[in-house]
Amino acid sequence: IVSSQKLKDIEEMLVLCNGKNEKKANIAIMPSTGGMQIVKQAVGRDRFDTFVWCLSEHYQNKKSILYNHCAAAHIEKLQSYLNLFETVYDYCSCVYNLDLEDDKILIDKLIDSGSKPIDCSQRVLEYVLLANEFWHRRIESFQEIGMINPQGG
Repeated sequence: IVSSQKLKDIEEMLVLCNGKNEKKANIAIMPSTGGMQIVKQAVGRDRFDTFVWCLSEHYQNKKSILYNHCAAAHIEKLQSYLNLFETVYDYCSCVYNLDLEDDKILIDKLIDSGSKPIDCSQRVLEYVLLANEFWHRRIESFQEIGMINPQGG
């Protein structure tokens, strides 16, 4: 049983996490061709970790639910886009500016988290902490390449 204070703390963290959605560290350029952004929105209700898990399933296990959320007219374009990358790590490196070696553990944590529902307060806390870890890493990587104020909006 979770105390009311812990629930309040988790709720505050979730509100702060939500405030980071429109910051530079949360931006990732995705092509409109193939409807990738729509697909990302559709899988897991736009949960980033679930999207990374879906990418992992696509690349590692050759099981892709990504096409389930794509209009038939766009499947060929989506396949073409996804074929640009060899692995989920390659995708995260290119699209999210994560390092193929240094951020492998973070990507693995995203995959693991994305495979699970958020169905209790403990899972909310795990998700928020992981989101903050991801944003912190993105801010670091943007600073490394000289981006001005990656934390800003």
